[in-house]
Amino acid sequence: DIKEFLKEDVVIQKKVLYIILSMKNEEIVNKITNKHIDSLLELASSKRANAYVMLPFVTVRKVYDKIVFDSKDKDDIEYNYELGNKIKIVNGKTIEMVDVAPDNSNNTLTLLREEISFPLYVRTRKEGDRIKVKGMDGTKKVKDIFIDEKISLKERESWPIVVDSSGNILWIPGLKKSCFDKGKNGKYNVVLIYY
Repeated sequence: DIKEFLKEDVVIQKKVLYIILSMKNEEIVNKITNKHIDSLLELASSKRANAYVMLPFVTVRKVYDKIVFDSKDKDDIEYNYELGNKIKIVNGKTIEMVDVAPDNSNNTLTLLREEISFPLYVRTRKEGDRIKVKGMDGTKKVKDIFIDEKISLKERESWPIVVDSSGNILWIPGLKKSCFDKGKNGKYNVVLIYY
């Protein structure tokens, strides 16, 4: 908890950070400098809800009121899959095409095949992504939706985005549907569910 951490004396804060980093990766011990520790203290006291600092072997993220230490043993997750009848996503969730819409939640998308371009794709977000959110005028940045929904930077990296072949963002599963959604009681012939 950042609030409790920041109540401690700066010397103790620095020692705690150094111990955590050395526990996370033994190779990091000789590479950590005072400048690195100072940047972590700055991160902890930052007013930003989501921010990160990249250090040798470790990425340290501020996720609202917590500090998370991630080993940098793999690159950021990026994918772009053609959506068939059923697909398991990197985050462990599944997107499946079914016959009937179970509900109107953000875990269900109903579409009219004639209004969209097939095939559909499931991908990670891209810089500048925008969606025409159902019930809103104009478009909204996907990044802003993640912020509004308090989705951590780590989760954003692998969160699925459903698009059609023309590049229209149709759905951010679990969060927002686009204006292409017809609703459970509307006229539709394509149904996707996220679970």
